[in-house]
Amino acid sequence: MTALRAEHWNPLEYDDRRLLGASVTRWNRLRMVTVAELFQPAVDTGDIAAAWAAMAITPQHVYQVVTDHSDRMMRVLAAPEFEQEVSRILRAQGASPGPWRWPLANLWVGVNASDQEQAAERLPDLMGVRAHVRFLRADPLTGPIDLTAIRCRWCDGEGGASGYSHLHGYDMDAECGGCGGAGHALNGVDWIVAAGERGKNARPIHPDWLRKLRDDAEDMGVPFHFTGWGEWGPAPFVVRVCDPEVGWQGSEAELAEAKKRAEAEGATHVHTGNEYMHNGERKYHLHEIGHKPWSLERRHLAPPYEPIRRWGSRRSGRLLDGRVHDAMPEEFDV
Repeated sequence: MTALRAEHWNPLEYDDRRLLGASVTRWNRLRMVTVAELFQPAVDTGDIAAAWAAMAITPQHVYQVVTDHSDRMMRVLAAPEFEQEVSRILRAQGASPGPWRWPLANLWVGVNASDQEQAAERLPDLMGVRAHVRFLRADPLTGPIDLTAIRCRWCDGEGGASGYSHLHGYDMDAECGGCGGAGHALNGVDWIVAAGERGKNARPIHPDWLRKLRDDAEDMGVPFHFTGWGEWGPAPFVVRVCDPEVGWQGSEAELAEAKKRAEAEGATHVHTGNEYMHNGERKYHLHEIGHKPWSLERRHLAPPYEPIRRWGSRRSGRLLDGRVHDAMPEEFDV
Protein backbone atom coordinates (compact mmCIF):
# COMPACT_ATOMS: atom_id res chain seq x y z
CA MET A 1 0.00 0.00 0.00
CA THR A 2 1.44 3.36 -1.10
CA ALA A 3 0.86 6.61 0.78
CA LEU A 4 0.22 9.42 -1.71
CA ARG A 5 0.06 13.09 -0.81
CA ALA A 6 -2.53 14.97 -2.85
CA GLU A 7 -1.46 18.05 -4.80
CA HIS A 8 -2.87 20.33 -7.48
CA TRP A 9 -0.66 21.56 -10.33
CA ASN A 10 -1.56 24.23 -12.84
CA PRO A 11 0.98 24.28 -15.69
CA LEU A 12 -0.93 27.17 -17.29
CA GLU A 13 0.36 29.55 -14.60
CA TYR A 14 3.77 29.65 -16.29
CA ASP A 15 4.57 31.91 -19.24
CA ASP A 16 7.91 30.27 -19.93
CA ARG A 17 7.68 26.61 -20.94
CA ARG A 18 11.09 25.98 -19.42
CA LEU A 19 9.56 26.69 -15.99
CA LEU A 20 6.56 24.38 -16.35
CA GLY A 21 8.13 21.55 -14.42
CA ALA A 22 9.88 23.66 -11.81
CA SER A 23 7.44 22.97 -8.98
CA VAL A 24 6.89 19.28 -9.64
CA THR A 25 10.62 18.54 -9.91
CA ARG A 26 11.14 20.02 -6.43
CA TRP A 27 8.70 17.56 -4.87
CA ASN A 28 10.74 14.61 -3.64
CA ARG A 29 8.02 12.69 -1.85
CA LEU A 30 5.57 10.68 -3.95
CA ARG A 31 2.47 12.78 -4.82
CA MET A 32 -0.90 12.18 -6.46
CA VAL A 33 -1.17 15.31 -8.58
CA THR A 34 -4.39 16.62 -10.10
CA VAL A 35 -3.49 18.64 -13.19
CA ALA A 36 -5.50 21.72 -14.15
CA GLU A 37 -7.63 21.56 -17.32
CA LEU A 38 -5.12 21.44 -20.21
CA PHE A 39 -7.34 20.89 -23.22
CA GLN A 40 -9.30 24.12 -23.28
CA PRO A 41 -9.36 25.55 -26.82
CA ALA A 42 -7.22 28.52 -25.76
CA VAL A 43 -4.31 26.35 -24.59
CA ASP A 44 -1.54 25.98 -27.14
CA THR A 45 -0.58 22.41 -28.11
CA GLY A 46 3.03 23.29 -27.37
CA ASP A 47 2.13 24.11 -23.77
CA ILE A 48 0.37 20.76 -23.44
CA ALA A 49 3.48 19.01 -24.79
CA ALA A 50 5.66 20.93 -22.31
CA ALA A 51 3.42 19.80 -19.45
CA TRP A 52 3.64 16.20 -20.71
CA ALA A 53 7.45 16.50 -20.73
CA ALA A 54 7.42 17.76 -17.13
CA MET A 55 5.35 14.74 -16.13
CA ALA A 56 7.69 12.42 -18.01
CA ILE A 57 10.78 13.56 -16.11
CA THR A 58 9.05 13.24 -12.71
CA PRO A 59 8.06 9.54 -12.66
CA GLN A 60 8.02 9.60 -8.85
CA HIS A 61 4.62 11.33 -9.02
CA VAL A 62 1.28 10.06 -10.30
CA TYR A 63 -0.61 12.59 -12.43
CA GLN A 64 -4.35 12.76 -13.05
CA VAL A 65 -5.24 14.75 -16.16
CA VAL A 66 -9.01 15.12 -16.53
CA THR A 67 -10.96 17.21 -19.04
CA ASP A 68 -14.35 18.34 -20.28
CA HIS A 69 -12.84 18.78 -23.76
CA SER A 70 -12.53 15.12 -24.65
CA ASP A 71 -12.61 15.63 -28.42
CA ARG A 72 -9.60 17.94 -28.38
CA MET A 73 -7.77 15.69 -25.94
CA MET A 74 -8.27 12.73 -28.26
CA ARG A 75 -7.09 14.66 -31.33
CA VAL A 76 -4.00 16.08 -29.59
CA LEU A 77 -2.85 12.91 -27.85
CA ALA A 78 -3.59 10.55 -30.75
CA ALA A 79 -1.44 12.54 -33.19
CA PRO A 80 2.11 11.13 -33.66
CA GLU A 81 3.35 14.72 -33.89
CA PHE A 82 2.47 15.27 -30.23
CA GLU A 83 4.66 12.41 -29.02
CA GLN A 84 7.46 13.68 -31.26
CA GLU A 85 7.17 17.19 -29.78
CA VAL A 86 7.31 15.87 -26.21
CA SER A 87 10.40 13.83 -27.09
CA ARG A 88 12.02 16.90 -28.69
CA ILE A 89 11.42 18.94 -25.50
CA LEU A 90 12.89 16.18 -23.35
CA ARG A 91 16.00 15.89 -25.50
CA ALA A 92 16.45 19.66 -25.40
CA GLN A 93 16.36 19.47 -21.59
CA GLY A 94 18.96 16.72 -21.58
CA ALA A 95 16.60 14.11 -20.16
CA SER A 96 17.59 10.51 -20.75
CA PRO A 97 15.23 8.44 -22.93
CA GLY A 98 14.46 5.96 -20.15
CA PRO A 99 11.57 7.54 -18.28
CA TRP A 100 9.20 8.32 -21.13
CA ARG A 101 7.90 5.09 -22.51
CA TRP A 102 4.52 5.62 -24.16
CA PRO A 103 2.04 5.77 -22.59
CA LEU A 104 3.65 7.30 -19.52
CA ALA A 105 3.37 4.86 -16.63
CA ASN A 106 2.70 7.65 -14.11
CA LEU A 107 -0.08 9.34 -16.08
CA TRP A 108 -3.83 8.80 -15.64
CA VAL A 109 -6.12 10.39 -18.21
CA GLY A 110 -9.81 10.93 -17.56
CA VAL A 111 -12.98 12.69 -18.63
CA ASN A 112 -15.61 14.49 -16.61
CA ALA A 113 -19.20 13.35 -17.14
CA SER A 114 -22.13 14.37 -14.96
CA ASP A 115 -24.91 12.56 -16.83
CA GLN A 116 -25.65 10.14 -19.66
CA GLU A 117 -25.36 12.72 -22.42
CA GLN A 118 -21.87 13.80 -21.37
CA ALA A 119 -20.72 10.23 -20.76
CA ALA A 120 -21.94 9.09 -24.19
CA GLU A 121 -20.06 11.96 -25.83
CA ARG A 122 -16.81 11.85 -23.88
CA LEU A 123 -16.10 8.21 -22.99
CA PRO A 124 -15.70 7.06 -26.62
CA ASP A 125 -13.19 9.91 -27.05
CA LEU A 126 -11.30 8.61 -24.02
CA MET A 127 -11.11 5.21 -25.71
CA GLY A 128 -9.17 6.91 -28.50
CA VAL A 129 -6.39 7.90 -26.09
CA ARG A 130 -3.44 5.77 -25.04
CA ALA A 131 -2.94 6.02 -21.30
CA HIS A 132 -1.66 3.85 -18.47
CA VAL A 133 -4.92 4.44 -16.59
CA ARG A 134 -8.12 5.79 -18.13
CA PHE A 135 -10.85 6.95 -15.79
CA LEU A 136 -14.30 8.48 -15.58
CA ARG A 137 -14.91 11.26 -13.07
CA ALA A 138 -18.64 11.66 -12.43
CA ASP A 139 -18.16 14.59 -10.06
CA PRO A 140 -20.68 15.99 -9.65
CA LEU A 141 -23.09 13.27 -10.69
CA THR A 142 -26.29 15.15 -11.60
CA GLY A 143 -28.17 12.47 -13.53
CA PRO A 144 -28.12 8.72 -14.19
CA ILE A 145 -25.32 7.14 -16.26
CA ASP A 146 -25.67 3.71 -17.85
CA LEU A 147 -22.19 2.76 -18.98
CA THR A 148 -23.39 -0.49 -20.50
CA ALA A 149 -25.33 1.52 -23.08
CA ILE A 150 -22.25 3.43 -24.33
CA ARG A 151 -20.57 1.63 -27.20
CA CYS A 152 -16.97 1.74 -28.30
CA ARG A 153 -16.65 3.41 -31.70
CA TRP A 154 -13.04 2.45 -32.40
CA CYS A 155 -13.64 -1.14 -33.45
CA ASP A 156 -15.19 -2.41 -36.63
CA GLY A 157 -17.87 -5.09 -36.54
CA GLU A 158 -15.33 -7.93 -36.47
CA GLY A 159 -13.09 -6.85 -33.61
CA GLY A 160 -10.47 -5.02 -35.67
CA ALA A 161 -9.26 -1.47 -35.21
CA SER A 162 -11.11 1.28 -37.02
CA GLY A 163 -9.75 3.38 -39.84
CA TYR A 164 -9.47 6.37 -37.52
CA SER A 165 -6.97 4.66 -35.25
CA HIS A 166 -4.86 3.47 -38.19
CA LEU A 167 -4.67 7.05 -39.48
CA HIS A 168 -3.18 8.08 -36.16
CA GLY A 169 -0.43 5.54 -36.25
CA TYR A 170 -1.30 2.84 -33.75
CA ASP A 171 -3.51 -0.18 -33.34
CA MET A 172 -6.54 0.54 -31.21
CA ASP A 173 -7.61 -3.11 -31.23
CA ALA A 174 -5.53 -3.85 -28.15
CA GLU A 175 -6.19 -0.48 -26.55
CA CYS A 176 -9.99 -0.73 -26.37
CA GLY A 177 -10.22 -4.41 -25.56
CA GLY A 178 -11.05 -5.58 -29.07
CA CYS A 179 -14.75 -5.54 -28.39
CA GLY A 180 -15.77 -5.83 -32.03
CA GLY A 181 -18.09 -2.85 -31.81
CA ALA A 182 -20.38 -4.68 -29.40
CA GLY A 183 -18.54 -4.00 -26.14
CA HIS A 184 -19.35 -1.08 -23.90
CA ALA A 185 -17.30 1.73 -22.45
CA LEU A 186 -16.30 -0.14 -19.29
CA ASN A 187 -14.05 -2.37 -21.43
CA GLY A 188 -11.59 0.51 -21.59
CA VAL A 189 -12.10 2.25 -18.24
CA ASP A 190 -9.71 1.45 -15.38
CA TRP A 191 -11.28 3.52 -12.61
CA ILE A 192 -14.58 5.29 -11.82
CA VAL A 193 -14.86 8.21 -9.40
CA ALA A 194 -18.23 9.66 -8.40
CA ALA A 195 -19.51 12.33 -6.02
CA GLY A 196 -22.48 14.55 -5.30
CA GLU A 197 -22.54 18.27 -5.96
CA ARG A 198 -21.36 20.90 -3.49
CA GLY A 199 -22.14 24.56 -3.11
CA LYS A 200 -25.10 26.87 -2.54
CA ASN A 201 -27.00 25.81 -5.66
CA ALA A 202 -26.06 22.12 -5.52
CA ARG A 203 -28.45 19.72 -7.19
CA PRO A 204 -29.41 16.61 -5.20
CA ILE A 205 -28.12 13.20 -6.20
CA HIS A 206 -30.35 10.13 -6.37
CA PRO A 207 -28.76 7.13 -4.60
CA ASP A 208 -29.83 4.85 -7.46
CA TRP A 209 -27.54 6.75 -9.83
CA LEU A 210 -24.58 5.87 -7.64
CA ARG A 211 -25.72 2.27 -7.22
CA LYS A 212 -25.90 1.83 -10.99
CA LEU A 213 -22.34 3.08 -11.47
CA ARG A 214 -21.10 0.98 -8.56
CA ASP A 215 -22.83 -2.19 -9.74
CA ASP A 216 -21.72 -1.80 -13.37
CA ALA A 217 -18.16 -1.24 -12.17
CA GLU A 218 -18.23 -4.28 -9.90
CA ASP A 219 -19.68 -6.46 -12.67
CA MET A 220 -16.73 -5.55 -14.91
CA GLY A 221 -14.08 -5.58 -12.18
CA VAL A 222 -13.47 -1.82 -12.42
CA PRO A 223 -12.49 -0.06 -9.16
CA PHE A 224 -15.18 2.33 -7.91
CA HIS A 225 -14.40 5.32 -5.69
CA PHE A 226 -17.15 7.38 -4.06
CA THR A 227 -15.77 10.60 -2.58
CA GLY A 228 -18.95 11.88 -0.91
CA TRP A 229 -22.60 12.89 -1.20
CA GLY A 230 -21.99 16.61 -1.44
CA GLU A 231 -24.70 18.89 -0.07
CA TRP A 232 -27.55 16.34 -0.26
CA GLY A 233 -27.49 12.86 1.18
CA PRO A 234 -29.67 9.98 2.40
CA ALA A 235 -31.66 10.23 5.61
CA PRO A 236 -34.02 7.83 7.39
CA PHE A 237 -37.60 8.34 6.27
CA VAL A 238 -39.23 7.28 9.54
CA VAL A 239 -37.81 8.30 12.93
CA ARG A 240 -40.31 7.36 15.63
CA VAL A 241 -40.10 9.01 19.02
CA CYS A 242 -41.83 6.04 20.67
CA ASP A 243 -43.63 2.79 19.98
CA PRO A 244 -47.00 3.85 18.48
CA GLU A 245 -48.67 0.92 20.25
CA VAL A 246 -47.47 2.17 23.63
CA GLY A 247 -47.48 5.91 23.16
CA TRP A 248 -45.27 8.58 24.70
CA GLN A 249 -44.43 7.96 28.35
CA GLY A 250 -42.49 11.12 29.22
CA SER A 251 -43.26 14.77 29.81
CA GLU A 252 -44.38 17.27 27.18
CA ALA A 253 -40.98 18.96 27.35
CA GLU A 254 -39.21 15.65 26.77
CA LEU A 255 -41.57 14.90 23.87
CA ALA A 256 -40.71 18.23 22.25
CA GLU A 257 -36.99 17.43 22.52
CA ALA A 258 -37.51 13.93 21.08
CA LYS A 259 -39.41 15.36 18.11
CA LYS A 260 -36.65 17.91 17.55
CA ARG A 261 -34.04 15.15 17.50
CA ALA A 262 -36.14 13.11 15.05
CA GLU A 263 -36.50 16.09 12.73
CA ALA A 264 -32.74 16.69 12.82
CA GLU A 265 -32.11 13.08 11.81
CA GLY A 266 -34.91 12.30 9.35
CA ALA A 267 -35.51 13.03 5.68
CA THR A 268 -37.01 16.36 4.65
CA HIS A 269 -37.37 15.56 0.91
CA VAL A 270 -37.92 12.61 -1.38
CA HIS A 271 -36.17 12.26 -4.72
CA THR A 272 -38.07 10.48 -7.50
CA GLY A 273 -35.48 10.42 -10.26
CA ASN A 274 -38.12 11.26 -12.87
CA GLU A 275 -36.81 13.81 -15.35
CA TYR A 276 -38.26 16.90 -16.97
CA MET A 277 -36.89 19.79 -19.04
CA HIS A 278 -36.75 23.34 -17.68
CA ASN A 279 -35.31 26.20 -19.76
CA GLY A 280 -33.47 23.67 -21.87
CA GLU A 281 -31.91 21.93 -18.86
CA ARG A 282 -32.71 18.40 -17.71
CA LYS A 283 -33.90 18.32 -14.11
CA TYR A 284 -35.18 15.65 -11.72
CA HIS A 285 -38.13 15.77 -9.35
CA LEU A 286 -37.48 16.61 -5.73
CA HIS A 287 -40.46 16.80 -3.38
CA GLU A 288 -40.54 18.43 0.03
CA ILE A 289 -42.37 16.30 2.57
CA GLY A 290 -45.13 17.98 4.52
CA HIS A 291 -45.27 15.65 7.52
CA LYS A 292 -42.52 15.13 10.08
CA PRO A 293 -40.31 12.02 10.33
CA TRP A 294 -41.90 11.12 13.68
CA SER A 295 -45.43 11.44 12.27
CA LEU A 296 -47.61 8.35 11.93
CA GLU A 297 -48.25 9.50 8.35
CA ARG A 298 -44.73 8.32 7.59
CA ARG A 299 -44.91 4.67 6.54
CA HIS A 300 -42.43 3.66 3.86
CA LEU A 301 -41.23 4.72 0.43
CA ALA A 302 -41.50 2.51 -2.63
CA PRO A 303 -38.91 2.66 -5.45
CA PRO A 304 -37.86 4.84 -7.17
CA TYR A 305 -38.47 7.23 -4.28
CA GLU A 306 -35.50 7.85 -1.96
CA PRO A 307 -35.52 9.89 1.27
CA ILE A 308 -32.86 12.61 1.35
CA ARG A 309 -32.12 15.91 3.04
CA ARG A 310 -29.68 18.77 2.69
CA TRP A 311 -27.03 17.93 5.26
CA GLY A 312 -24.21 20.08 3.92
CA SER A 313 -21.09 18.53 2.45
CA ARG A 314 -19.31 18.19 5.81
CA ARG A 315 -22.12 16.15 7.35
CA SER A 316 -23.40 14.09 4.43
CA GLY A 317 -20.52 11.62 4.54
CA ARG A 318 -19.32 8.92 2.14
CA LEU A 319 -21.40 5.87 3.04
CA LEU A 320 -23.31 4.25 0.18
CA ASP A 321 -25.58 1.49 1.46
CA GLY A 322 -23.55 1.35 4.64
CA ARG A 323 -20.15 1.00 2.93
CA VAL A 324 -17.23 3.25 2.07
CA HIS A 325 -16.18 2.74 -1.55
CA ASP A 326 -12.60 3.91 -2.01
CA ALA A 327 -11.15 1.42 -4.52
CA MET A 328 -8.23 2.49 -6.69
CA PRO A 329 -6.49 0.91 -9.67
CA GLU A 330 -4.77 -2.09 -8.14
CA GLU A 331 -1.16 -1.01 -8.49
CA PHE A 332 -1.97 2.31 -6.80
CA ASP A 333 -4.04 0.94 -3.91
CA VAL A 334 -3.90 3.74 -1.34
